[in-house]
Amino acid sequence: MSSSVNGRGETVHVVHNWSWTPSTFTVPTDAEDVLGGDGVAPGAELALGAWDVRVLATR
Repeated sequence: MSSSVNGRGETVHVVHNWSWTPSTFTVPTDAEDVLGGDGVAPGAELALGAWDVRVLATR
């Protein structure tokens, strides 16, 4: 995972799966899926396909 802060003060997390094997990532805090626009609750598991990426923003 890589993180940075955008101009609105949100921390943007880029979650990668650098593998041919699907995996999951447990979200540690309230977040928003930047590409999908959906809210993601703490403890939710995000499914990551092979070579997948998810972009999350937190305040």
